[in-house]
Amino acid sequence: MIRVQFDHQIFSLQKYGGISRYFANLQNYIDQSADFEQQNGVLFTTNYYLRQNGLIPLSIGSRIFKRQRKIYRWNKRYSVACLKFNSYDIFHPSYYDPYFLPINCKPFVLTVHDMIHELFPENFDKNDVSASHKKACILRAKHIIAISNHTKKDLQRFFDIPDDQITVIHHGINLAPVQYCTVSNLPKRYILYVGERAGYKNFKLLVEAFSTIAKADPGLYLVLAGGSTLTIQENALLTDHKIKEVTLQITPSDNELNTIYKSAQCFVFPSLYEGFGLPVLEAFKNNCAVVLSDSSCFPEIAGKDAALYFDPHSVHSLILQLQLILYNPDKKADLIKHGREKLLEYSIERCVRKTLNTYKTIINDF
Repeated sequence: MIRVQFDHQIFSLQKYGGISRYFANLQNYIDQSADFEQQNGVLFTTNYYLRQNGLIPLSIGSRIFKRQRKIYRWNKRYSVACLKFNSYDIFHPSYYDPYFLPINCKPFVLTVHDMIHELFPENFDKNDVSASHKKACILRAKHIIAISNHTKKDLQRFFDIPDDQITVIHHGINLAPVQYCTVSNLPKRYILYVGERAGYKNFKLLVEAFSTIAKADPGLYLVLAGGSTLTIQENALLTDHKIKEVTLQITPSDNELNTIYKSAQCFVFPSLYEGFGLPVLEAFKNNCAVVLSDSSCFPEIAGKDAALYFDPHSVHSLILQLQLILYNPDKKADLIKHGREKLLEYSIERCVRKTLNTYKTIINDF
């Protein structure tokens, strides 16, 4: 029996998010394994994917831990106690805080999700310690999991990590049938954007392209799913481009998000950089046509037939691809078909199986 120790970090930081979903999936599948067992190092969490698995139930912890800072502090203490107890074979921290380096005495594997802090430092506060923390963990890790070949390449661009110390394991998604529910006030026809919108996400390019298309197509809306509420600057951007009245920001549940994908004319991901891009798989699963920037990992993840690609520095390039998908039903149907086929390469079972095999290899080599 191989015992895997996880820690609290991402479950103290995120209520929703791709990284916390990734670690929750790993833990849930390990709980069903005959060869592995896990401890998650979480005293209490409000994270959606792990909310039933903290040591303290949600109903009690919500009264005790009323501030996020307090949740993080006590969860960190609990993770430290778990590490000091030393009843595990391998450690898999869930983010980059190097607090564990002085006390962990077992091999640890680190998942590197992207190199955004290193590639786009101007997008972060000068006092942000994420890059230095990540570096400390990378240089001490027994093994690294990169979530795409592109992430591996970027990792090796910044750090001298040999090939045999990195395993590329793509994210997976549950391929079980999807559940849908009604979403109030959802427009009849809309282009969909998902997630945060700042900096390297390249949201401004989408606004500029959409504003041009919307002038000739007044029934078309722009729906923003997830991310924070619109900032003053974002509202000004939408107003300046005369699309504020046809833009809708929604914070959906998982089932509502499925409906939003399914009903969209297409999903657009204009980002300059992503480590993987899980929303691409979500769109494929919900029969939503996909339009991607031709940067970073996107061609690797979606392939050549399951998405349309555009130059992320060219508004005109994006406009052409949006027009193609909006007004060419056959092209849209073809993309959806290839998206469903591509999705089969990304089962959560494959992701977990490769991760567990990586654990075994690390322990055997230790």
